[in-house]
Amino acid sequence: MPIGKDLVTVVVPTFNEEKAIGLVLDELLEVGYKNVLVVDGYSEDGTVKAAEGELVQVKSTHLHSEYGKFKSFGEYMFVGVLHWM
Repeated sequence: MPIGKDLVTVVVPTFNEEKAIGLVLDELLEVGYKNVLVVDGYSEDGTVKAAEGELVQVKSTHLHSEYGKFKSFGEYMFVGVLHWM
């Protein structure tokens, strides 16, 4: 039995993705994912503002620059899963 898209949380780690984040989120919402969590690694561009304009949840975390979006993904992946349970 396949899992419905309404039971899946898509976690999108970001760092300075202002130009691409809108397209990514639009595509996820268009194909039916309703639970989307954007986890930003404290971008220095307009990534957070662009993501907040979409129908998704956005979390920002201040990280050292050498970690970027991959560190933020690890920190919030579990939070995202618990949030939607």
